[in-house]
Parts: sequence; structure tokens; C-alpha cells
Amino acid sequence: MTIEQASADIARMIPIALHSFPPAPGTTVKIFEDTLLAPKLRSLKQLLVGDIGKTLWVLMGTLGFVLLIACANIANLLLVRTKDGNTNWLFERHWGRVGTTLRENF
Repeated sequence: MTIEQASADIARMIPIALHSFPPAPGTTVKIFEDTLLAPKLRSLKQLLVGDIGKTLWVLMGTLGFVLLIACANIANLLLVRTKDGNTNWLFERHWGRVGTTLRENF
């Protein structure tokens, strides 16, 4: 059943309920008929979550920007390390320094 079908069904039942049950003290059936009661149904997901799509896009954009800054910082650290005069730091880290014994590498 769609929300439109449920709304139509409830709209059909409102006049029936007004005439089937006694009105609350201090009110009359005429008051309820004059207010033109109408159902306003929404899905439970829409009621609880709402329109969160825009918020998720902003969160994803912010996360991407933070990751971009982190990658730029790592690249900057790698550049600074290689500009210190030791251009073979990756080779030395993996294979050990040339001219040293295996024990001194660890």
C-alpha cells in the first residue's frame, strides 16, 4: 500500500469516526467537520531520518578535503627527507647501509 492509498483510506474513515464515537467534552461533531481534518502521512524513514542526503555530501566533501591535506603533508615530509642530502633513504632503509655489517643495520 502506498502512502497516497493510505491517506485516501484514512480520509475516508475520518467522517465515519466522527459520527461513530462521541466527541470529547466541550466539543461537537460540527467543530470537527468545520476544521476539515485531513491526514498527513509520511514514511517512517522520512520521519526519523529526514533529508540527510545534503548533510552526507557535505561530510563526504569535508572528509575528502582532510584526506587531501593528509596526503600533501606526507608528500611534503618525503620531500624534506630527500632534500637533506640523503637521496638513497629508501634504498638504505630496505637493503641496509652500504659498507656496514648486517648487525649494524638492525
